[in-house]
Amino acid sequence: MLAEIYAKEKNSEKTLVYIEKMIESYSKEFNFNGHLLFNEIELFEGIHSKSYVFSNLKKILIDEKYDFLREEESYKDIVNKLEQLS
Repeated sequence: MLAEIYAKEKNSEKTLVYIEKMIESYSKEFNFNGHLLFNEIELFEGIHSKSYVFSNLKKILIDEKYDFLREEESYKDIVNKLEQLS
């Protein structure tokens, strides 16, 4: 996840942008059936499902690598969005 890379660099702006992108992608359809790259592969539900994406998003709330963002207003907005999704 790119947000993790930017968090390690303490790059607030890019970290927040990529967290927002993850939240946006959560609202999209997760259906790889018939997809060219996955046509002959039966994917395990836990890896390609919305619940998997959501569990990764929730880690942001407790992972200490995001501590440097906790006072940012954008981060607080993200936390509110995540709480509404659950």
